[in-house]
Amino acid sequence: MVGVGLTWNIGNAYTSSLERKRSQKTIKGVQEKYNLQQVQMNSALSAVSLRILQQRTLLGQTQKAFAKASEAYELYLARYLGGLINLTELLQIQALLQSSERDNLQSGQNYWNLITTQAELSSDFSLLLNHFN
Repeated sequence: MVGVGLTWNIGNAYTSSLERKRSQKTIKGVQEKYNLQQVQMNSALSAVSLRILQQRTLLGQTQKAFAKASEAYELYLARYLGGLINLTELLQIQALLQSSERDNLQSGQNYWNLITTQAELSSDFSLLLNHFN
């Protein structure tokens, strides 16, 4: 009886040592995976932040272009109503106005998509809500 109990205790100690090593390796693997995901998330967040800055600049430019196209259309409309230009020229300016408006709307949509992506990546939707205040 003593021999069987002693063998069982030694075997159990060896098995628990292997279990502990296996658990430590599993914990280390999970920690490394977590660290990798953290780095990936931070790099994605940095990339989105840079794209937001670029998109904000582009949005400002498209807004200025739309304002200039609106002014040009108003001037050409006055010329058309005064009989100084024909309808074809007015319609060409109107097409430019519509194109700049479309570009401005697309730029705004892209900007808000990036803001939403940034809020999603950072898990902080107060960034998104602060744009409305």
